[in-house]
Order: sequence, then C-alpha cells, then structure tokens
Amino acid sequence: TVRHNFSSADLKNGDLDVPTWGRSSNGREHDRTNASIGQLTTALSPRLLNEFRLQYSREDRQRLYEGPNLADVTIGGIDPVTGETTSFRFGSPFFLPGAALDRRYDLTDSVSISKGAHLIKTGFEVNRVHIINPYLGQGRYIFASVSAFQAYLTDYPNDLSGLLLFSQNVPLGGRTLAQAGTQSFSQAVPEGYIQDRWQVRPNLTVSCGLRYSAMLEPQPITPLSLRRYWQFIGAPGFPSDGSIPSETNAWQPRLGVAWRLDLKSLVRANIGIYTVPITGLSLFAARASDGTISGTINSFSGSSPTPPPNLGFLNYSGSSVSNPGVSVYASDFRNPRSLQWSVGFERTLPYNLLFAFNVNYNSTVHILRIVNRN
Repeated sequence: TVRHNFSSADLKNGDLDVPTWGRSSNGREHDRTNASIGQLTTALSPRLLNEFRLQYSREDRQRLYEGPNLADVTIGGIDPVTGETTSFRFGSPFFLPGAALDRRYDLTDSVSISKGAHLIKTGFEVNRVHIINPYLGQGRYIFASVSAFQAYLTDYPNDLSGLLLFSQNVPLGGRTLAQAGTQSFSQAVPEGYIQDRWQVRPNLTVSCGLRYSAMLEPQPITPLSLRRYWQFIGAPGFPSDGSIPSETNAWQPRLGVAWRLDLKSLVRANIGIYTVPITGLSLFAARASDGTISGTINSFSGSSPTPPPNLGFLNYSGSSVSNPGVSVYASDFRNPRSLQWSVGFERTLPYNLLFAFNVNYNSTVHILRIVNRN
C-alpha cells in the first residue's frame, strides 16, 4: 500500500485573536503538510504475519505579519463599561514573522505470531524529526496608560516614566537577529515492544506487554567552555551539568483483562505506565540562551537603554549584554511519566440498553516546568 496526504491551511488572525487587541496584532499562519506512507504486509505462513511501514512527512509553517511597520505595543487602561483593568495591543507581535519547517522520518516493523491460545506481537519503531524554527524577539513596549503613551510620543525622551517595559532580543557575536534566533536540530525516538494476547478461557482474555522508549535529544549549540555559566558547573546549588538529558530508561509495562461473567455481563481492567516525549519547542532556550548567542535587554520605567523614539527596535547586532539570563536543564531531568489504571463493568439491559460503570485513575510525575532561580 502506498498513499500520499496533502493539506493546506491559510489562517487569517491565526496567531493571536484577543478582543481587546487590534487586528494588526494578529498574524497569519500558512501551513502546508505533505506525508508519504508505504506499507508492506506479508503472510510468511498461516500463523506468521509481518508488517513493514515507512513514512516521510514535511510540514511548512509560515507565520506572517501583514500589519503596519510598528513594534509590539501594549497600553494599559480601565474598561469604561466594566471598570476592570484591561489593555489594548497593536503592532507586530515580537515573535513574527517566521517560517518553521518540520521533517519527520518514521520506520516501523512488526511481527505477529499466532500459536494456540496466544497471539504474540513484537516490533520496533525509529522516529526522527528534524526541526528548523526561527525566533526574532523584536522590540516590545508596555505603557501604563493612554496618557503615558501620549507623553512618550510628544515628550520623548524627557518623560519615559509611563513606559513600564521595553524589551528586545539581542544577537551576540556579530550575528543578526535572524541568525541568533533560528535553530536547526533533530530528535530521535527509537522504540521496541512485545505483547501477548492470551485467550485463557472462552470468557477470559489476558493481554500483557512491555514497551521500551528512548528519546535522544540534541545538545546546546555552544561548547561548554564558551558558555557564560561554565564556571558554575559542579558548584553547589547549580542544577545542571550543561547537557540536555536524553531519556534512556523509559520501560513501560502494560496489563489488561477482559472477563465475561455471563452472556450479559463483562468486567474490564487494565494498568500501564506511559512515558511522554517532550516537544522540540521546550529545547530552544536551553540550546541558545547561554549568554553567547543572544540575550534580552529589558528597560523598566525609562532606565537605560533608552528605546528608540519611533516605536521600532534598535540594532544591537554585535553588542554585549551584561549578566544575560541563561536557561539550563536540570541534570536529573526525566521525561513525564504516568501510571494509569481503570476498572469497568458493563451489563446488557432490556430494551437495547447498556449499563456501564468505569473508574479511571491517572497519576503523572516529572511534568515539564520552568524554574526561575532568580
């Protein structure tokens, strides 16, 4: 079997769409996806079946900005109808424009063996995704009120007290804003499994299995010796060894039982451990925010640096940033993992009715979170 899937979507106002924001704050997303899949199913014998599948997919995501050439501006205020604190936003969102690209390669093979009361299935999968994603971080302004915004326009630079924040990403090492914000890397997920569906009795089926998953992560762009935090590696209280940990210990056992008590009643129960991969988006900061590729300039209430008068963004290419913020992964980081179980009872009732009662439980640990040490 061979098939190809294609989809194209053009989403006006697809990035942001908040009632108190101007239309100029809403970007346009144009998404094109192509996926080619080939599958070969082979009956090696009456009791032995092999399934092989190969897939390649490509997703182009263009995030466009089509509004006026202004920076990202937010003005605080009071809603005249409700009296609640609100804000109005216009101009180019600081993260637009951009063009992301994902390429995925997937190889799968599985073997099914039927032997007596057992149906055994085992196989493996190798999934690799390559990601190219830009981040600009252009200038953003937040004003306390309309009057503060008017004072900025008419009395610059004498009165900047109403400017709550001016923020902008800063490229370092002679890079441009696009060079500092664009990343290209791959994630690989090899997996293997074995399972057995055992017909113990005509009214009792037991399914058990074991899955192993690994997630091999890319590492930070800059060598450790050149990163701004290298001297803290190994120091008490510093949480990282400078790497992005890969998940290599994701063993996931599963067990399920289906027991038909009589012609009208059925009991189901299952339990399993499930490991969740982390998205490529969560890797961006740890790969690039090391004090050598880019930093962020924040100006509060008119402090230095003075933002430009035209609500644009400054050209900080080649500048230095003192004490830039850094992002790291904790050395003991683990991928999220959940323990799930459920027990259910079903009973067929008269008049084509079915009664069902289920109890479901899910406990998840190692949930991805960001900790600001400062």
